[in-house]
Amino acid sequence: MHRKTQKKWRAAAAALVVGLLSACGGGGDGASVAPPAPLPEVLSISAPAASDLAAAVQFGSSAGSAAGLRYEWNFGDGSSSTEASPKHAYAKAGDYEVQLKLSNEAGQSRSSSFKLSLSNKAHLAGRICSAADAAGWCWQAPLPAGAALTQASFVTAQLGWVLTDERQLSKTSDGGRNWQALRLPDAGKLHSFALVDADKGWVLGADGQVWRSDDGGASFRRMGRLGAALGSSPLRHHGGDLLSVASVNAAQATLSEWVSTDGGASWFASAQRYDSQAGDGSLYRTEWTSDGKRLQVWRSLDLGLHESVVGELPANCQGGAVGGRLVKAASRNELLSVAWQTSASNEGGWQHFVDQVLLCVSADGGQSWKQVAAAGLPQLQYSLYGMRGDIEFWPAGGGVYWATGVGGGVSAMYRSVDGGESWTKTAGPEAGGSIRHVANARTLLSTNDFGSAWISADAGASWQALRVGVGGIDETLRALAGQGVSLSARAQLMEYGKGGWRLLVPRFGSAEASLGFGVADPVGAIGSAAMPVPGRLFAFSGGQMLRSSDYGRSWQAPPLFGMGAIGSLQFASASTGWVVADFGLLFRTRDGGASWSQLWTVPVVNPAEFAGSIEALQFTSESEGLMVVSDWRTSTLQRSSDGGQSWKPITSLSIYVKQLLALGGGDVLLAGTSGSRTGGLFLVKTDSNEVTNVYGLDSGLGLMVRRLHRQAGGKLWAVGSMGLVLSSTDAGRSWLRQDVAAAGSLNDVQFADALHGWIVGDAGLVLATDDGGKSWKQQAQLTQRNLLALLIQDAKTVWAFGENGTVLATGTGGF
Repeated sequence: MHRKTQKKWRAAAAALVVGLLSACGGGGDGASVAPPAPLPEVLSISAPAASDLAAAVQFGSSAGSAAGLRYEWNFGDGSSSTEASPKHAYAKAGDYEVQLKLSNEAGQSRSSSFKLSLSNKAHLAGRICSAADAAGWCWQAPLPAGAALTQASFVTAQLGWVLTDERQLSKTSDGGRNWQALRLPDAGKLHSFALVDADKGWVLGADGQVWRSDDGGASFRRMGRLGAALGSSPLRHHGGDLLSVASVNAAQATLSEWVSTDGGASWFASAQRYDSQAGDGSLYRTEWTSDGKRLQVWRSLDLGLHESVVGELPANCQGGAVGGRLVKAASRNELLSVAWQTSASNEGGWQHFVDQVLLCVSADGGQSWKQVAAAGLPQLQYSLYGMRGDIEFWPAGGGVYWATGVGGGVSAMYRSVDGGESWTKTAGPEAGGSIRHVANARTLLSTNDFGSAWISADAGASWQALRVGVGGIDETLRALAGQGVSLSARAQLMEYGKGGWRLLVPRFGSAEASLGFGVADPVGAIGSAAMPVPGRLFAFSGGQMLRSSDYGRSWQAPPLFGMGAIGSLQFASASTGWVVADFGLLFRTRDGGASWSQLWTVPVVNPAEFAGSIEALQFTSESEGLMVVSDWRTSTLQRSSDGGQSWKPITSLSIYVKQLLALGGGDVLLAGTSGSRTGGLFLVKTDSNEVTNVYGLDSGLGLMVRRLHRQAGGKLWAVGSMGLVLSSTDAGRSWLRQDVAAAGSLNDVQFADALHGWIVGDAGLVLATDDGGKSWKQQAQLTQRNLLALLIQDAKTVWAFGENGTVLATGTGGF
């Protein structure tokens, strides 16, 4: 027993020594065991709560970058990182829950989560939006603010103002790429504006109030108020503080010119009519003295408020009474007088009159005059009852003059470079036309009687037609300003109700105030859109296929088809897409929309009868597709397995179909009408040709489905007229109607994921949900135009399309 006790004491002592040596850092091989790295009491993630897709998001935590800790990041999009402070670039905008797990070597851990809202606003920079900082819904077309342009003006190719719907004034400083809304204090409806340069501009309200800006529209100050009734002619600037505007007296059917010499603070009626206006704003006219012996030249330097005699026209410059006498001013010093000498003639065996032009020039502001030969200009010949033509003259300065024939069979253009002594006939535009504005010695504008317009920048040697494309009238004005022609344009109604423009020449009085300018066919209602690859958008309006390669910032719209089914555009892949043109022709692209070719047409059985039209179309892959062809009496559901080259009938339907949606497993959902009053949703089983009306609507009351959609997860949606919203969770066998507090027509519904969806409708209505459709909220309206189609990239990036080429976009989900 004693020996055993000694052994126990000996073992205990050895263990104690080893323990002490270990605690003191000695013993063994000299290594030490470090304690685990401590975890923070509270773990939190640091990152901006809201960021944008354009930049990578920087993440950090309250743990910093301490050694001995393990970082496990989950960014909510399937990506992860083990860095302490990682940067992560997301592929899609949306709402993400970011998670961080922090652990040490002892197995201890802390976890934290962070909600990140990621917008996508890079393509909306410089657009006019419903909220600040490019949030909400923004205009992408027509620019700048989508509404009808009332007036547009560019002073350079980069700088311009536009007035839309007589209410919104906008400015661009980079040629229309970006726009800024200009705010006027307490302004209501606006009449017009006069833009002078990068800093100075005036705005006239419909109530006669005048505002002035000297800082490029950053601020405006009130000037005076014009009490006269305003006509359609806009406010004009004539140099310095000289302004004018036409007033109309509806009762007397008369026009009068009101002028201001102090920048709009006070206004006076101008009683005189003047022959012409020089570039510096000075006005000129002729008038006989009271005794009828002297023909005086009068000049006004303040738009007719005051005037004085500057000289007299000598007898050899006065001519006869026919045709009148005019003074044309190139500048305050360089003047041209135009008169006509009439004589009778029987030459050629018919009695007629011959008018010979008399031209005189002055180089000293009208004090002295010299007659010039005017060689090369035609005589005007006309009978007693025939039409007398005329020749209009346009001084360009520096001894250069232009002339153009008007009526009476005189339609040529003439040019003089020697002060009017000799004239050379020049070629005009191919379709004829008369000179309407001379900007300088080499640049002039011409129009004809049919609303066409041309510009020449090489003294008439060549002409370029002016056409308004998808970029709008401001695109044309920018091009003109780039060639040194700074003009304003104002909307007008042309023949047959077609919209048009008048390019405004800044001259005093109603004469020579504007020139007609027709527009190209505008973009119609856009009923479908597709994005085969990120950033490349297509939108179909029936006659035009709008294309954008920059997420909708700019659009091109070459006319491809005469007309078509606006809701038919779709892509099954990045390269392959289809569209229905002329309602019975199926077109396909296999190069991502660069070119389209006719693929199939509705067969003609009886040439005397309507062959039918493609009413609904859906491709589920590059090869598999369904369509409904209707001849307005019966409809046929057909299938293609070769990308639309050939079609086989599946079943005949007694339904006039407007929408179809393939559900899989041989089931197809149709929306349409059956009979004069019965309509709704119909489920077709293609394997048995069984057709079931799964939801009935009284089409006689105007109830009809306008769009079908299948949400991620299989939930089905249908929207339509009179605020109709239906949903189904059992593959379309039963439907639930939801009240979304909308009375008008709802035209499309689309979801980005299981939670986020949108509905668009008439009068600019946009509804949004973030709970999978359980509730819908109305978003801020940016337009009153009907919205017809949606295109969704992710939970934040959405486009809405509608009437008159309307394109709205959001990078924040519309909020």
